[in-house]
Amino acid sequence: MSIFGHATDGPPHAYYLGGTEVARLDEGAGQRWFALLRYPDRAEPVRRPCTSYESGRAGVELWVARHHDALLLAAERKHLRWLSHQTWRGSDRDAAARRLAELEQRGA
Repeated sequence: MSIFGHATDGPPHAYYLGGTEVARLDEGAGQRWFALLRYPDRAEPVRRPCTSYESGRAGVELWVARHHDALLLAAERKHLRWLSHQTWRGSDRDAAARRLAELEQRGA
């Protein structure tokens, strides 16, 4: 499964892992590219300048590979938090709440 998704027409700009956007390439003024990296432990994304779209994409791919496990765990926790508040989902909600409690107990 590809981690790339289309944000606009043209090449993919958004990067997904576990159904959650973890990074995005944006084009600023003057055709200058920058990457927005969404670290799991930070509220705001970190902005990094890129020399080109291609170099930015390569850099994001390396970043995602380096932080893969933490990004995937953060995506799972985000999904479980959402699911555990869906009271109408019954046993799925209960299973999500148990899994979330298990992750929090392990400190993951």
